Amino acid sequence: MSDLISRAERFARVRHEGQFRKGKAKEPYTNHLVEVAALVERWSGSESAIAAAWLHEHRERLSTYLNGRARGSVRQRRR
Repeated sequence: MSDLISRAERFARVRHEGQFRKGKAKEPYTNHLVEVAALVERWSGSESAIAAAWLHEHRERLSTYLNGRARGSVRQRRR
């Protein structure tokens, strides 16, 4: 495993520690990330693509957070 993928995996595992999937199974959220990264690797994804698979959920949540903050700052300026 490359250093980039190892770092992405460690980061994702720390960020999602203690989080669980919705539904009956309530499995650790990181199981989803393992599955996505394995799928990308199985389909001959690049090192960067595999690292992105580990981080995809964090990026989506960050984007949502930043978009919300941007809307909040627009609201403040309008006052």
